[in-house]
Amino acid sequence: MYNKDMNRKNTEMTPAKASRVRRAKTGSYAVILTVLVLAIIIVANVIMYSLPQDYTLFDTTKTEWTEISAATENFVSLINTPVTVYVLCENGDIDYQYNSLLEKYTEANENIKLEIVDPLENPNFVTKYTDVTLTNYSLIVESAKRFTVVDFSTMTYYASPTYNSMVGSETDVKLSYNEYQQIYQNFASSYGYYITDFEQYFQGETLITSALDYVTLPTVPQTYMLQSKGMEDKKLYGEFSETLSDFLINFSLEPKTLDLKSDGAAIPEDASTIIIYAPKEDITETELAKLETFTAAGGSIVLVTDPTATGFKNLMKLGAIYGCSAEEGMVRDADEAHYNGTTTVLKPEISTEHQITYGLLVDGMTVQMPNAHSIVISDKLPEGVAAEELFYTSKKGFRVSTEDDNTRLDETNSVFNVGVAATKKISNNTTSYFVWLGSTGMLTDDQATAVYNGNYAYFIYSMRWASDIFSSEYSTIPATNISGDYLDGFTTITPVIVWGAIFVLVIPVTVLVSGFVIWFKRRRR
Repeated sequence: MYNKDMNRKNTEMTPAKASRVRRAKTGSYAVILTVLVLAIIIVANVIMYSLPQDYTLFDTTKTEWTEISAATENFVSLINTPVTVYVLCENGDIDYQYNSLLEKYTEANENIKLEIVDPLENPNFVTKYTDVTLTNYSLIVESAKRFTVVDFSTMTYYASPTYNSMVGSETDVKLSYNEYQQIYQNFASSYGYYITDFEQYFQGETLITSALDYVTLPTVPQTYMLQSKGMEDKKLYGEFSETLSDFLINFSLEPKTLDLKSDGAAIPEDASTIIIYAPKEDITETELAKLETFTAAGGSIVLVTDPTATGFKNLMKLGAIYGCSAEEGMVRDADEAHYNGTTTVLKPEISTEHQITYGLLVDGMTVQMPNAHSIVISDKLPEGVAAEELFYTSKKGFRVSTEDDNTRLDETNSVFNVGVAATKKISNNTTSYFVWLGSTGMLTDDQATAVYNGNYAYFIYSMRWASDIFSSEYSTIPATNISGDYLDGFTTITPVIVWGAIFVLVIPVTVLVSGFVIWFKRRRR
């Protein structure tokens, strides 16, 4: 007989089964919730990754050196030509805050691309741009027009108000780390106490923005070097050594060649300075006329000659524009301190006042000039001209014949100039610069290395003084004082420790303890 009560009892759920059902439902809900949370996290990460760094990364340094100014952001946004910024990173590992600074530029304009290059994997990459060994994190900024190199070591410098006043500078004297250490130690050894107000500055934005400005300008001031050939393809001017050429490239002074003897040749509009090095014969009347027009418009001349050129009449007319002339013969010095081994190689006195020589002289740089000739500064200079000596003999200087070193051309010893610098004011805003060095032999590797490249250093400083080289308006962006940030490989240590402790220790421990408390309470129910 069918028993309704028995059927109802069989269909009722037992406590064990009910418990299993509840656990199954709870497990299903947990799985669904876990999947949903993971999906939300993944979507949130994708969204956060696609957002600009302004909303996702924050400058935790005290001085906010990873930010860029409104002036930079505005300039970068207007760049309309593709630019690639190559970052040299060993093992491809770039500091995240330094990378944050660089990506501010790429986010401001899609024309700017950032590319990390590992110099260990690709050692030939840098040699396409420079022979100088660059420090890690250095930049190569390149457009279709030109490129420039920003060495990471130049992004920071040291300055001291005390040191500025010592050298009589109204602005900060920017010292590299090595220079700062040397001056810091030397001052202590000389005076018994340290300069205590040295501070460290970061000028990354200044250099990077200026580099972008340089590679995107339609034209920049250019240096040219006279080069032409005469009969039987004989070269009429000297050529720089590969070493000097590389130095000039690294200082953005690489000269292009210019042949003014060819028919219809003209001085290019972008020419700021023309180098005349070791001429083998006199310039023509036509060349002289072109050069006179060039200087009258504010162009500058750097002239390097040997004693054979003192008889070149047209070349001497060029020097006369600046109140300078050459004397025949070769200069010697009877003072043993002013020649190197033989009197044919002068070790001249160096001006302590001129902008070209002062800084290098402070650093202990010397110069030597073989077979130099005398350069005379006129007692009555042309209107608007100012001239002064750069290099000169002691009071025991004298001249000898180019034919016979034993034939003196002076009855008494005196001071002779073998290097001069002059300016000619063209207008209130325009000045023509002139440098004349009386020894072509000084610009050879043998002579330069004998004085630890001092010859090349003084020549480069002469070029920088005379040349209207590129100067970005963004070079005035102020550097950031980072003395309060303790940088190690450009990672700010304190914020890293704090945030690392929070995410690695505090949060995980808090979650673990909370979970244990909840588990323990449930177990006791």
